[in-house]
Amino acid sequence: ESGNLNEAARGLARLALVLRVDPALAAAVLDLLGPRRGVGALLLRGDAYRLLGRHLEAEVAYVAAGAALDVPERGRPA
Repeated sequence: ESGNLNEAARGLARLALVLRVDPALAAAVLDLLGPRRGVGALLLRGDAYRLLGRHLEAEVAYVAAGAALDVPERGRPA
């Protein structure tokens, strides 16, 4: 099972590199992410949305990633 997790983490890291090397591929990265909801996928989804100028959707993804980490939302007391 840890091999699968490691492979998934590597896949997300590769997609993060794709966004940094060629931001024009943000829409393709979103397609590849599909319905994944893990913290890494949510952060990557937020980055891709932001690159596409979809700032509200990016914020939703970032808030969901924070919630998944059990981190208080920005602007709210802990």
